Amino acid sequence: MSEMGGTPGWRQAPGWMKLLLIVSLSVNVAIGGLIGGNAIRQWQHGIASGKWQNEPGLDRRQTRILRMVPDARREEARTILLARQDEVAAARETMRAAQQALVEAIRQDPLDPDRLAAALAERRAASGRMWGIGYEQMAEIVLRLDAAERAELAKRLEERTRRWMERQERKGR
Repeated sequence: MSEMGGTPGWRQAPGWMKLLLIVSLSVNVAIGGLIGGNAIRQWQHGIASGKWQNEPGLDRRQTRILRMVPDARREEARTILLARQDEVAAARETMRAAQQALVEAIRQDPLDPDRLAAALAERRAASGRMWGIGYEQMAEIVLRLDAAERAELAKRLEERTRRWMERQERKGR
């Protein structure tokens, strides 16, 4: 008996119970180590590859374009992307304003269908301007590449599209 209240202590427990406790704790520590180690490795890999960071001076969309361009042509592509930053910033601000106008039109009580339609049309136009800049920049970059570089870019674009489609399928879309 232990000294506290007459209940059996660790020394009084059967050997199989002690062994079971030690094995259980060991398995828990091992699983925690595997999960923690994997999380740290993923985090370090993401930071090291710049996966979670935009290229300096570029937004997320432009960073994606730049990372698909063959390494030998990235500086030239960066120059093309940076050349229209004022236009991109203005288009982004127009998108924000159009989005806010859409939110306000949706919240309006009673709902004004004409105002909603106008807000949706402006949002669509703003989105088109933003995408149009990206398409024009992509075309300008592609026109400067030789056949081998275009093939490499096409391969990367195809791979990116495949991964995107897989993510959509996993999400059930």
